Amino acid sequence: MKRCFLFFGFLLSTLLPAQRHPSRMGAQHRYRSPLAGGLERVWVGPDWYGMRLQDWRLVQGRIECPEARPRRPIRVLHQLRVFSAQGSGEYRLQVQMGPLDPGGTFLPGAAAGFWVGGGNDGVHPWKSALVHHRPGKNGGMFCGLEASGQLVFRDNEGGDARGGWGITGPLKKGQFEKFPATAQEGSLPPGWRKEGVLLRLWVRVREGKATLVLSVRPRDEALEGGIEARLEGISAGLVDGSFGLLSHLGTKRVAKKPGRGFWFRRFAASGSLLRKREMQFGPIVGCLYTLSRGVLKLTAQMAPLGPGDPKEARLEIQEPGSGAWKERARAQYDEDACTFRFRVEGMEEGPPLPYRVVYGARVSGEVGSQDFAYEGVLRRRAKSREQFVIASLNCVKHFTGGPLHWDGSALWFPHQDLVAKVESHDPDFLFFAGDQIYEGDLTGIERRPFARARLDYLDKYYRWHLSFRSLTRTRPTVSIPDDHDVFQGNLWGAGGRKARRQDDGGYTMPPRWLKMMERTQTSHLPDPVDPRPIAQGLPVYFTRLEMDGVSFAILEDRKFKDSPTPLVPKGKFRNGWPRAKDFDPAREADVPGAVLLGKRQLAFLEGWAADWSHQAWIKLVLSQTLFSNLATIPEKATGGEVLPGLPVPEPGAWPKGYKLASDADSNGWPPSGRDRALRAWRKAFALHLCGDQHLGSLVHYGVDRFDDAGYGFCAPAVANTWPRRWFPPQAGKDRREGAPPWTGKFLDGFGNHLTVHAVSNPQKTPYKPARLHQRMPGYGILRLDRKTHAITVECWPRAVDPREEGAKQYPGWPLRIPQREEYGRKAWGTLPRIVWEGRGLPVVQVREAKTGTLVYALRSTRKGFIPFVFEPGEYLLRYGDPDGGSWKELRARAKKN
Repeated sequence: MKRCFLFFGFLLSTLLPAQRHPSRMGAQHRYRSPLAGGLERVWVGPDWYGMRLQDWRLVQGRIECPEARPRRPIRVLHQLRVFSAQGSGEYRLQVQMGPLDPGGTFLPGAAAGFWVGGGNDGVHPWKSALVHHRPGKNGGMFCGLEASGQLVFRDNEGGDARGGWGITGPLKKGQFEKFPATAQEGSLPPGWRKEGVLLRLWVRVREGKATLVLSVRPRDEALEGGIEARLEGISAGLVDGSFGLLSHLGTKRVAKKPGRGFWFRRFAASGSLLRKREMQFGPIVGCLYTLSRGVLKLTAQMAPLGPGDPKEARLEIQEPGSGAWKERARAQYDEDACTFRFRVEGMEEGPPLPYRVVYGARVSGEVGSQDFAYEGVLRRRAKSREQFVIASLNCVKHFTGGPLHWDGSALWFPHQDLVAKVESHDPDFLFFAGDQIYEGDLTGIERRPFARARLDYLDKYYRWHLSFRSLTRTRPTVSIPDDHDVFQGNLWGAGGRKARRQDDGGYTMPPRWLKMMERTQTSHLPDPVDPRPIAQGLPVYFTRLEMDGVSFAILEDRKFKDSPTPLVPKGKFRNGWPRAKDFDPAREADVPGAVLLGKRQLAFLEGWAADWSHQAWIKLVLSQTLFSNLATIPEKATGGEVLPGLPVPEPGAWPKGYKLASDADSNGWPPSGRDRALRAWRKAFALHLCGDQHLGSLVHYGVDRFDDAGYGFCAPAVANTWPRRWFPPQAGKDRREGAPPWTGKFLDGFGNHLTVHAVSNPQKTPYKPARLHQRMPGYGILRLDRKTHAITVECWPRAVDPREEGAKQYPGWPLRIPQREEYGRKAWGTLPRIVWEGRGLPVVQVREAKTGTLVYALRSTRKGFIPFVFEPGEYLLRYGDPDGGSWKELRARAKKN
């Protein structure tokens, strides 16, 4: 791949008059930004990252920022390839620029130029690449030209900016204030806006202080005039670090024609402080893949390509032994989802294989392309032959409110601390349970029109890829969207119908957008088992995946689910919470016919539970959320909106004054639908793995009685703003000795049976920043024992490094769960003992003889097995090797224990 970073010295006088800056640099570095000509697209090129994505574009070799609204100030295009180091020295920037509407009426303060000084050596460069919209600590400064024709220096660090869910709205008084220039002289000729200007910045740092000289002259050298401004004695921390281009406001909106910002071209940088770094954005942002039943499906997520860009990519896999790269598939570009989707059959399990996706991108000049390769590893089976390790993550918030600092005290992206800790477990398989993005996180939200909403989603989704691609490029990954991924606070999909409000049941975003979103996150999953579309032509993805003997059922527990608002009018449900006085959700909220998974997914689960082919030895269910309502709220509250403002308890405290929550966003509602699902998958002795609740928890589900179904593990959020908690008004029954009072047996707010084994409740913590860690973020690790078929569940705090001696998980973890407990119903009797003499360990199926209904199926850990049953009667017992087609059958009447 060609690289466009060049190092060589050049004379200072090429940028500014030498007499102004008499010092000479030693070794100098130089960078010129490559830009493709003859193209129009949103993606500027691999060297640039726009905040936001939709605010920048490449047009015929020129960078443009069309965004000019007062509620969208300070648009920044971040330079990724070079930055300014700390210490004494110099650097220079230059760019040609001008307004997009030179004849328009400009908003007061409209300006464009350089953003400099983002972050420092202690701030991850991807955090600095988020700077936009408001000033904040480590936000640097602006050096540019106002539309009025005056040079200006502005402070992008002061002003006490704060945020909540995201950062939105116009600037407030005292934000983005001007630095008084030490000196400014000269003027620009009339008509400069039409022709544009050449803007130059020279920065010199000595002993922690910086001198800046900013100059501008007409781009047309035949025109006379120019301005030069000087700023002296400012802190070096305002000028070292990342830099880029900044467009602030622009022309006013006239009638239906929106105002527009500024254009830029021919950006260059040089100087002794200039440093190179290995960062880029696109053209390939990330890859997701799965391997199941000999089929590889891989989705390459691209930056938005334009009409003139190549629309084909290839997948190459390295040949074992020779090491040669062999093309295995080609794919065409999906214009809406910005993806290439590859499929390769005949990919059997075995040692890992390197792969790469190759794409020829237009990044410079008028013609031609450069090959970019995104490389990874196909992990075709578990690394260890003793255990299979799964990492479970969900709910990825980048900003959780409070004072705005453009560093790790307020921004969690790119989550490098957590990613390194997950990597230390070397998981074989990744599960992202939903809320890969939050619709308003950091940058606000745009829902209409489709083109803007599409880019708004991709802008957020790219940050998820940038955060986790070091994990996903080398491991099979299941990602499933949840409510925030579809731009809703809660989702009751109601079979896919269109909804005006989310409480009506259905989707508020248009079908084209929903299909686009789903293809980005799920098109790499195995083919759906029942691909018939639902209302509005929406697709489904519920399916099964087999890898190295681990069989997964991947469910959609939102898409078919009914909303309680129309079905339970007496409860006056709003946003999932019953608001009616004297309404008892435990007795009155259930509607026997209310849909949760729906008939199609229940039928799938029945078949999946019986089928243990492809050497399956253990089964898990993957879905978005817990099938119980494990949450409490203050007694006087009517909904969960109070949660972000509740006090944080001391460690180990059991606060009083809470009541059981009745939140229909959980799969505790509808109880009858919940019970149907649990009855189906307990037949497979399957553990349930999920997210969504922001509360790490491990429960044993009950249907008719406590513990008569399987376990559910909700991994904690990566980061969240909605800290749910479980402080029940009474202590749990039958809890383990020494266990806290919030564990044990309970009926939840909808009357469902559950046994709580561990919960990571919010609590005060010594870890900083408290806004992140006191909400108990983290991740889950599951270790599946190949010999015993037991599962050890681990729940790790984000703040704890598992590589350190004495590292501790959240209280209550780890917990080892024998496979038999995943169908915890008490046995009534047994059938005759079987002994399998064939190959491997036998799969055992038990069915009711009269109806053929499956009672359960599993793979035994031994050649011999004594089948158990739960009721008297005659049964059909089938055991053998489903892959070899060798079975034995017998009818037998159960014998009471």
